[in-house]
Amino acid sequence: MQAQTEALSQQKARVESCEVDKILVDVDSGSNFERKSFKELEQAIKKGQCKKVVVTRLDRLGRSVIGIKTFIDLCTANDVEIMALDDKIDTNSVSGRFHINMLASFGEMELDRIKERISHGHKYHRQKNLPYKAVFGYKKECDTLVLNYDEYICLIEGKKVITVAEFAREYIDIFLEKKTFKGTIKAMINKYGVIGFMSHSSLSNWLSNPQIRGILVYGRGHNNRYSNKDKWDYRGELFPSLLSQEEWDEIEIIFKNIAENRTNYRSTNNYAKPFGSLLKCSYCNGSAQTISGGKARNITGYQCVGYRTGKCQNNKWINHKKLRGLITKLLIEKAKEIVNTLEVEESETLEEKKLQSEIFNLKKISQPSTVILNAIKDLEFQLETFKLNRLNNRNKQSELQDKLINTFTNGEFYSELENNLTSQELKEFYRLFIDKISFKDGEIVSVDFLI
Repeated sequence: MQAQTEALSQQKARVESCEVDKILVDVDSGSNFERKSFKELEQAIKKGQCKKVVVTRLDRLGRSVIGIKTFIDLCTANDVEIMALDDKIDTNSVSGRFHINMLASFGEMELDRIKERISHGHKYHRQKNLPYKAVFGYKKECDTLVLNYDEYICLIEGKKVITVAEFAREYIDIFLEKKTFKGTIKAMINKYGVIGFMSHSSLSNWLSNPQIRGILVYGRGHNNRYSNKDKWDYRGELFPSLLSQEEWDEIEIIFKNIAENRTNYRSTNNYAKPFGSLLKCSYCNGSAQTISGGKARNITGYQCVGYRTGKCQNNKWINHKKLRGLITKLLIEKAKEIVNTLEVEESETLEEKKLQSEIFNLKKISQPSTVILNAIKDLEFQLETFKLNRLNNRNKQSELQDKLINTFTNGEFYSELENNLTSQELKEFYRLFIDKISFKDGEIVSVDFLI
């Protein structure tokens, strides 16, 4: 541990020597491209807040060639340089870009190989009627599925041991009793104190999986899986079942009732949540759920979904009118800030000028070799790509800035506009300018803008 700490300190010192503005550190596995700091870096690049990324080695970004290639593509599209100190890679140089292109080619080859292996694996499993993996409550034994009677939870009271299959069966019993996902999750948390085991979506997916009925099914992996049940490949009852056919039928009826209630709610004018998907809890990073009141079910506020199911401590909700007023105020301030700081951008970026200089110097060679000629073509292609990306980004940003300025610099105009927009129209409007709204204990902590 001490050696790892010293190595990290040394890496940070080397990066700091490159005069960077901010250092991001992750301790999670490099194969995980959902790491918090890595996602923060991606967001900074997308928002134009980062012009250069410095790492000690390229594999510090991640352990997957495909993942690194995707990140490199993101940087290229946003005119962001990448410098890897140990790998001697700098996208600001010819050799660096050549290395990057080689890496991209290897990434494509690896992706093709993975797809090929997956395809062969699927074909083999279907020929043999073999399950891909075991869902909760089961485990694989001798190429088939059996109920998992391994110990899972030991209760302090009575020192009772509950197996995985028994715990899974309890989820089914409570769902049949509560008839809602939220009620089931909350009841299990209150009874066993197991927080974060199943979410609304994972419980829904598990309860609708024919595997818990002992039925082997292929073809559930595509999008909109439930509306495409006719495309599922059923192979019959091949495993022990966690529930009876009558219970399975009852669960399907409950699912239909939940779907009908959701459809009826969405048919009202007040369903659209202007801030719903933008709000993120500062405690658990979970989304927000609307709090509605009155016969018309008007939205009165927002609360952390995790608290409603017992997973989070963020219990205070945000008043909808208060939030709407605050966001309007911040957007007006943002519009004024853009008006005051708006400057005409230079016609060419620094990267474009450097590429032009390299092309000019290579063309001065009297008898260029094939390698030099190919390098010139490569540089010219990159130059055109930079120009196209710059123009596209500028056009998108200009459109958003114009819309923001025209709407929010005139308070009276916006008030009139806001009163005439439906909730759905407001929802789409806010998402043009805002990426995320963080909230904590009934207050807004921060607002991340897209411009």
